[in-house]
Amino acid sequence: MNQGNIYPLFSKVFYTKVIELDLKKSISAVDKICNTNWINSGHKKDYAYDIKKPSLTSKEKQLLKKPKLKFLKNKILEEFYIFTKEVLKYEQKFDFSTSWSVVSEPGAETNFHAHANSMFSGILYLHVDENSGDIAFQDYTDIRYLLDKKEFNIYNSRSWRFKPVDGLLIIFPSEMHHKVLKNESHIMRKSIAFNLYPIGDIYQKDSGAYLHLK
Repeated sequence: MNQGNIYPLFSKVFYTKVIELDLKKSISAVDKICNTNWINSGHKKDYAYDIKKPSLTSKEKQLLKKPKLKFLKNKILEEFYIFTKEVLKYEQKFDFSTSWSVVSEPGAETNFHAHANSMFSGILYLHVDENSGDIAFQDYTDIRYLLDKKEFNIYNSRSWRFKPVDGLLIIFPSEMHHKVLKNESHIMRKSIAFNLYPIGDIYQKDSGAYLHLK
């Protein structure tokens, strides 16, 4: 069959890459900063209300702005700008609005949620194994028809999973609902989550704004 052209217009674009890191150095630096200052990921949030054992998040919400984690911040930004400048062709600068550590004990999980007040979000896995729990994304924008499918692919799926490995970086639009499946392993899953926001002058024709972060 002579197939025509396919245009996945108005897509929700994700960026993933396993980046080279000194994992021991990264984990040690994060652990020293966060120490024992952890809170339940369901704290003041309704998305975790039905989870028996939620993951824990650090009280520190500006983790990647700590001087001792500058090497991690620079590595993430390097990949982020490859994504935004070379793929999306954006010229805008971005900065981390928030960033925090997440630890998930065996049996821990999160429910579906999205990140508000942000344009892009991401996660960097520091310590996982094959049973630590996938991250699952769900598209709630189109539920008109649930058709039978011969197979699932990126064009017909309303949900998608990524299996974490050490060093995996995932960047995605902040409005995408996602959850972390139950940690079925015997290890503590460790990761860093973050939000990115455009900064500086944004101007197009008759619409303009200046954005900055506190």
